[in-house]
Amino acid sequence: MIRKTWIHILLGSIVLSWAGCSREHVAQGEDHGHVHTGEEGENAHEHETDGTEKITPGPNGGRIITSVTPNIEFLVRDDRSVQLTFVDEHAKPIEATDAVVSLVGGDRSDPTELTFAVEENTLVSSGVLPEGEVVGVILTIQAGPEAAAVIERFNVDFATCSGCQLVEYACICNH
Repeated sequence: MIRKTWIHILLGSIVLSWAGCSREHVAQGEDHGHVHTGEEGENAHEHETDGTEKITPGPNGGRIITSVTPNIEFLVRDDRSVQLTFVDEHAKPIEATDAVVSLVGGDRSDPTELTFAVEENTLVSSGVLPEGEVVGVILTIQAGPEAAAVIERFNVDFATCSGCQLVEYACICNH
């Protein structure tokens, strides 16, 4: 009986991790309509004093990933290639670092694997994301040779948010 309970807890954690929401937000019944980032429950939201959340937009309209330093803006280009821009604490672009980044996404039975190379002071993917309105991705970021790898799991939702008019994966609304 105890073994079954642990298996259920483990499976639930895996599902929550894949979906991207932290256990605390799910336990509290919160649903913001978009996926939080960060392996340890961190997310791209900054808390204001009145209890609402403020989300910093990326300089190119992408999603800011805050679990690594420097922070990174995740943006899907029109051709579905992925562009990563390093940003400072004010979300202003800075020089690309020597980070090693890879991405796995799409269908789990036939995943798409992307690597990144420096292009005009950003990292650009070697290929494109697979077709689909919502694509699950796992982004692995090693900020430097001695740094531990950080894993980000989230859904790239291409629907347009009715509030901020950004794509859902980069939404800055409080919904």
